[in-house]
Amino acid sequence: MNLTMTKHRNIAPRPVLNQESLLGIPLSEVNQLHRKATRQKRASTACINCKISKRKCSGESPCASCTAFGQQCLIDKTLDKRRRVTVKHQSLGLKLLDFVRLDTTSIQIREYLDDVLRSNRKNGEQKRGM
Repeated sequence: MNLTMTKHRNIAPRPVLNQESLLGIPLSEVNQLHRKATRQKRASTACINCKISKRKCSGESPCASCTAFGQQCLIDKTLDKRRRVTVKHQSLGLKLLDFVRLDTTSIQIREYLDDVLRSNRKNGEQKRGM
């Protein structure tokens, strides 16, 4: 067996333009923008059908899954346990339930509900003013 050495042509790496892409933007920024653009956004809460069937929910109304399967898309904000508002609603509901259990008069219950409504309106105005 006679082994012959063949000559290969040397291939040089592509020249880098001072760590910049062809657009004149630094490559690190291009990579960062690409990662942000391709990262999937999370929905704050899934619709009821996606929760039941354990599918990814796009978070829009109607979501992509419900549209594809021809289902009605319903999002129940009270099921979003990560939100502060949900905790507040639960505590207000429990307090109202206590009023009913303790045979509180309807006048006292109405006063409580009026206070809650006033508080909600006041908080809404403060948030809009910021």
